Parts: sequence; C-alpha cells; structure tokens
Amino acid sequence: MFVAYFGAGGYIANLASDDTLDEGCAKIFRLKDVGDTFGKPLRLHKHQAEAIEIARRRFCWTSRARAAAGSAGSSCCERA
Repeated sequence: MFVAYFGAGGYIANLASDDTLDEGCAKIFRLKDVGDTFGKPLRLHKHQAEAIEIARRRFCWTSRARAAAGSAGSSCCERA
C-alpha cells in the first residue's frame, strides 16, 4: 500500500524550466491574491512532484486517493 508523504516537492516553475511541464504551467499555477495578479511560485507536495516525474517517464501508476464525491480515481500511461 502506498502512503503519500506530504513533504515539500519541487516548484512548478522549476518543472516547467526543465521541460518536465509545459512552460505555460509556470504562468497559470501560481498563488495569487486580490492585490497580486501575478502571484508567487507554487510548490507541490513531494508525492505530487513524484507523480509528475513518473508520468513524464511514462511508467504505469495508479492513484487511489479519495475524491470529494467519495470515488477513487486512477490513471495509467503506456510506456514509450
């Protein structure tokens, strides 16, 4: 059984700069406030950054986190 560790992961801007994520993600996913429309860099949890890296390498993985409606979601990518 996989238990998520909610430690600090990488910043979206860093993942976009090394081509792990699309560069547009660094502009969209930011912590914004009413007076600050540009926002601050968004940091992922460790398990989120790991999931993005796994998906980037196209390994199969499954997420069993409970969704708001009570259902479990899953995903799998084929290896290249």
